Amino acid sequence: MQVDAPYVMDSDANNLPTGRLVPVEGTRYDLLSMHTVREVAGLDSVLYREEGSFGCRMTSPGVARIALETSGEFRHFVVYTPVGAPYFCLEPQTSSTDCHNLYALGHRKVSNLLIVNPQSNLSGWIEMEIQPDT
Repeated sequence: MQVDAPYVMDSDANNLPTGRLVPVEGTRYDLLSMHTVREVAGLDSVLYREEGSFGCRMTSPGVARIALETSGEFRHFVVYTPVGAPYFCLEPQTSSTDCHNLYALGHRKVSNLLIVNPQSNLSGWIEMEIQPDT
């Protein structure tokens, strides 16, 4: 898997984001290049991108290649890779985990709490492309 996210959100003992961003480069959260799920087992983290669309790529050799792209409203990407489990989860999010509390604590930009006024709307998109990996 590979995720275009230059930051991981620091988290507390309850695994809730603190609002502090940490560069991923050179850490176990560095998914800017392709890694196997086994190499990054044990993650339950919120990755972050300040601007632009999010991209994620996954490959199951000999089976499928999956590319996922999002609109700019999506700033967060939860990566969950439980040790020993036969699955993983990659979840694009528009707002951070615990965004309401982060926003109230002054971490407005990183919470990305999207407030939509009455009579207004907001839209975004997620696009997934699946191809055989032959």
